Amino acid sequence: MGHSFTFINGRIPSKPQPEFENVLDGPFYNHYAREPNSPGETLTQAVEHTLQAIRDQGPFDGIIGFSQGAALACSMLATMKGKTRDGLEEPLFKCAVFICAAEPFDGAGMRPLRVRGRADAGAGVLVDVPTGHILGRQDELVEQAEGLCSLCEPTKAVVYDHGLGHKVPFDWERTERMVGVVEEVIRRARG
Repeated sequence: MGHSFTFINGRIPSKPQPEFENVLDGPFYNHYAREPNSPGETLTQAVEHTLQAIRDQGPFDGIIGFSQGAALACSMLATMKGKTRDGLEEPLFKCAVFICAAEPFDGAGMRPLRVRGRADAGAGVLVDVPTGHILGRQDELVEQAEGLCSLCEPTKAVVYDHGLGHKVPFDWERTERMVGVVEEVIRRARG
């Protein structure tokens, strides 16, 4: 028994982040506008694009997102919590893995999602499915990744700091640790 993956790319042409220049071949895309402040309507469009992919190709047991893709996944899980939309049941996914996550926004793309109250008491929890959080201490977005983690149910969260920057490491030791996070999240989702 294995896993299959469906990749949903962003649709807004983009320049690569400096750490990816001369490392990865383009083209590069964003799911929604990164600058200057909030994504606004482009986030709404990204959510609709992703929901359509779920309707067309899903349902999916889980979601894995890197950087802005992680923020988009978190925004969707948080803002659709307790809702049914166009035949899609909540929760959209049984589990989620966020890698080097950027800051998630509310459904309108106007305000960053932030903890309301104490997450350890459940007051600020916006995502209550099992989650994995893979982050890098040297990542310039590490505080955003930690903020996203604070939106998730702490008793269902698995956190791994790979110690590097804004990237997915490929060395054997770190890869095994990341696989361990994903396997633990899946185990928790299965109950």
